[in-house]
Amino acid sequence: MGKKLTARKTSATPFGRCIHGVLPVSAMKAPPDQSEYAGSEAVFLRLGNGPRILSPGGLVMKNVGQAIILCAVFAGTACHDLEPSRGVNNPSAPGRTIAEQVCSKCHGVTGVSRSPAFPKLAGQPREYLVAQLTDFKTRARSDPHGKTFMWDFARLTDAQINEIAYYFSSLPAILGKPGDRALMNQGRAIFESGLASKGVPACSACHGENGEGMGLFPRLAGQHADYVVAQLRIFQRTDDRPRGATMKTATQQMSEQDMHAVAAFLEAFPKNTRQ
Repeated sequence: MGKKLTARKTSATPFGRCIHGVLPVSAMKAPPDQSEYAGSEAVFLRLGNGPRILSPGGLVMKNVGQAIILCAVFAGTACHDLEPSRGVNNPSAPGRTIAEQVCSKCHGVTGVSRSPAFPKLAGQPREYLVAQLTDFKTRARSDPHGKTFMWDFARLTDAQINEIAYYFSSLPAILGKPGDRALMNQGRAIFESGLASKGVPACSACHGENGEGMGLFPRLAGQHADYVVAQLRIFQRTDDRPRGATMKTATQQMSEQDMHAVAAFLEAFPKNTRQ
């Protein structure tokens, strides 16, 4: 790395050794196509032959000076306490046990994650969760965050995947708090009607009029706004997510303002933002 990490604490995760400490993030080299995602916080996780520095959206950062390096998730969560012995490599472990003891560390035992780096899973369609877990298992989904945190779940059996999906899909979804009213009004219009001038279809056409999701289309209502924006960027700018052809077309002409507006509306999904 060229720079020495001042380690404060280490712990094991299913992904490798987790080191908590301080490191000049500028020492880490980011791929050129990810330089625009430079941020001010980071995660440090030693994977295989080297470390990864990730922003809250899961994208590699650079040139941010000194940063507090947290493992797997940010303050207020317990993602760094994952134990590899808890079933991820055990084909006989019940999927529910894996969901409660491993997945919950990042996504919450109720499926409502604290950090927007990790999506809320509560109330997601079972078919969608099965598809995503399968894509992680086969390593077909290669967006930076998914690649870092989910590729080591490659040994999950089909039965475990189905049980994990059933567990989270059965939990009640929780909406976020409303934010800027004008921004949410703009987002509501995109969700309900799309942007005809840009060829952006209405989100509700595939995700349901209440954002509840259906089949392979995820629930959007209540999802972290930052996570929604991060995924919209991935769909628009990369081919890292399989099954993403529809979304790549839909997001092609969306601006950053459009993305933030629809994400703000979706997180709170208020019944009426116009009053």
